[in-house]
Amino acid sequence: MSRREKKEGAERPIPWRALGVILAVGVIANLLVWFWPREEQATQAFPTYPAEVVAHGEEIYRANCATCHGPAGQGDPVAGVPALNGSMHAWHHGDAQIAGFLRSGVGRMPAVGAGWSDQEITAVTAFVKQWWDAEQRAYQAQVSQANP
Repeated sequence: MSRREKKEGAERPIPWRALGVILAVGVIANLLVWFWPREEQATQAFPTYPAEVVAHGEEIYRANCATCHGPAGQGDPVAGVPALNGSMHAWHHGDAQIAGFLRSGVGRMPAVGAGWSDQEITAVTAFVKQWWDAEQRAYQAQVSQANP
């Protein structure tokens, strides 16, 4: 058998370089799609509150909530009091649910806000939300809109 006959009958070799380039381009394209900042991420919307509302919320918080939840919302893990400062799950609850916790109590938390007006509830939640980062606030705003 001649060399020519062997070449004609043999399978063509796989172009490894071309396959490597195609694979690399695919990986890079996937990384760009998954990790490139999206416009909706850059413009996360959440409500902001006037400074007077936040200051009023701070007064109410200090008088009614800080004893258990701490002056910086850090909670008390030993006593089973959750943090409100964004280090735990408080930002997963919508505004209506938070208002319900304040007005009716939940678990071992008493109904500290049973007689509070809507403005007082809003003021306290506005103060607490100041401890959350932008992503937490945006998520919480979406939860609040979905569960009015």
